[in-house]
Amino acid sequence: LCKNCHHLIARHEYTFSVVDDYQEYTMLCLLCGRAEDSISILPGDPRQMTPLF
Repeated sequence: LCKNCHHLIARHEYTFSVVDDYQEYTMLCLLCGRAEDSISILPGDPRQMTPLF
């Protein structure tokens, strides 16, 4: 939103969903582009764990 004339410059659209054990976030904006993030709902993210062997 422009501070001078209040013209809408860009709008961010957000989505949120839970898929398996992960929270999935997406953001879409014609000016900024698209972004995605995924976070585990478990205490430890299995993708971040190092293998024991």
